[in-house]
Amino acid sequence: MLFGKSSAIFFHNAVVLNADGIIGESLRIENGKFAALDAAPRKNDFVVDCRGGLLAPGLINAHEHLGVNNFGRLKYRDVYPNAHAWSLDIEARFETDPKITAPRAVPIADRLFIGGIKNLLAGATTVCHHDPWHSSLNANFPVRVARPFGYCHSLQRGGDVRKSFRATPRGAAWIIHLAEGTDDASARELDQLDALGCLEKNTGIVHGVGLTPRQREKIIARGAGLIWCPSSNFFLLNKTANVSDLARAGLLALGTDSRLTGDGDIWDELRAANQTQQLTPRELFGLVTTHAARILRVKKLGALEMGAPADLILLPAPRGDPFAALVQTRRSDLQMVMLGGKPRLGDLAMQELFAARGVEFARVRVDGAAKLLDAHIARRLKRNRVGEAGVKLD
Repeated sequence: MLFGKSSAIFFHNAVVLNADGIIGESLRIENGKFAALDAAPRKNDFVVDCRGGLLAPGLINAHEHLGVNNFGRLKYRDVYPNAHAWSLDIEARFETDPKITAPRAVPIADRLFIGGIKNLLAGATTVCHHDPWHSSLNANFPVRVARPFGYCHSLQRGGDVRKSFRATPRGAAWIIHLAEGTDDASARELDQLDALGCLEKNTGIVHGVGLTPRQREKIIARGAGLIWCPSSNFFLLNKTANVSDLARAGLLALGTDSRLTGDGDIWDELRAANQTQQLTPRELFGLVTTHAARILRVKKLGALEMGAPADLILLPAPRGDPFAALVQTRRSDLQMVMLGGKPRLGDLAMQELFAARGVEFARVRVDGAAKLLDAHIARRLKRNRVGEAGVKLD
C-alpha cells in the first residue's frame, strides 16, 4: 500500500467480480462512487494491492427483521403447517417464556443496531427491513436500509392488504409474506392476493413455499418477484420453495429472515440455498446482488456500475471458480467491507486505507479473527444493551 490521504482509492491485483462474471483486475473509486475499471491509477490515488483477492459488490439482504436478531431460534413444534401457526405459538408466550421476554426487554434501537451489525459483518451493505420504520435507522446505521417501499405483513395480519398496496409510492416495491406453509391454505394465498389486485411488477413475495407450478408461472408472467429464505423455511416447515424457474427469469432474491428462525447471516443463507441443489453458485450470487436490487427497486446497488455508490467487499483470492468460492465464505473471511467508498470493516492490513479515507477505527475480533471496525460503530456497539455473539471489542 502507498500512504497518503485521498478521496480516491485504486484497487489493483484483484479479481473484480459482478453477478455476470469477472470484469477486470483493478477498480478505482472516487468521491464515494465507482469511477473506473481497469484504468491506470492517478497521481494522488491511494493504492491498495488486493493480492489476488476477490472484489465484489456489497451484498443485498432482501428480507430481514432487524429487531429480532438478539433472539435465538425458537419454535414449539417440530414442524408447522404454516408460519401463521408458528406466530400464534410465539404470541401466546410473549409474557411467559424467558426466551422471548428477555430479548423483548432490550430497547428496540439496540435490537435494530444488532441487526445492522449482523449484516455489516457479513458484507450485506443493503438490507430490506420488513417491519415498522424506527428513527434509529435514519442516520449512522451500520448498513443501508432500503427505502422507499411498501409492505404488509401477510394476508392474516397487518391491516388492509389492498390499501397497503395502493398506498405504496410509485415505482417502489411492495412486499408481503405469502404462501409460507405446506398446507392447502398456504397454496391458496397467491390466488387470493391476485384477486385483491396486488400481484403486479412491484410485488415482492417472501417465502412462497406453498406456491404451485401454475402460480410460479403467474408470478413470472406478471414480472413480480420471490424473496427466498430457505434456512428459515426448513426450520419451521421442513420444506422450502421450488425456485429454479424464478431464478432463470431473474425474479428471485435471497433473505435471512432473522435469527429467530434463520441460520444466521447472508453467507449461512447462501449455503442453505446451495444445499438444495436448485441453483448454481453463479446463479446464487445474483440473488444477493442484481436480482435483489431489481426486486427491491433499489437503483445502482448490487453491481459494480460506474457512478454507483461504492459498496464493496474484498475476499481472499479464490481457487478456481470464484462463485463456488463465494458460497463457502464465512464472515471472518471478509478482508474489507466498504460502504459509500468508506471502509467500515477490514483486516489489520487495511489500517492505512482507513486512515486515507479519514475513518477512525477500533480493533475487534470477529469469530476469533482480528479486524478493524469503524470506531463510531464500535463505540455504539460498546454501549449497546445487547452484544453480538462472536464479536469482542479490544
